[in-house]
Amino acid sequence: MAGLTPAACRLDATGRREQAARYRRLSASVADVTRRDDALDVTFAAGVDLALLEAAVDVERACCPFFDLRLDDRARTLHVAVSDRHERPALDALAAAMHPEGDAHG
Repeated sequence: MAGLTPAACRLDATGRREQAARYRRLSASVADVTRRDDALDVTFAAGVDLALLEAAVDVERACCPFFDLRLDDRARTLHVAVSDRHERPALDALAAAMHPEGDAHG
């Protein structure tokens, strides 16, 4: 994840680079990002590569068990939540990785 590696994350350096590349590719299809204290909601455009999105979510599930990830393929939405406030920085990193290209606000 973009610049942040929570202690519980199980990805090695290569895995982090590969996941970051997935997020860069997906960011072009992000329609909206909503960040709340303990959750992140990402809505994707109709043209999103669903196979790539599913692969990214599968990697997150395997490497970052502190994330509660819910992907709705039909609505093209991803909901990510954490249960511990100490895990919130991981949501910030994920939000930064998912922002549409050129979108500098949080």
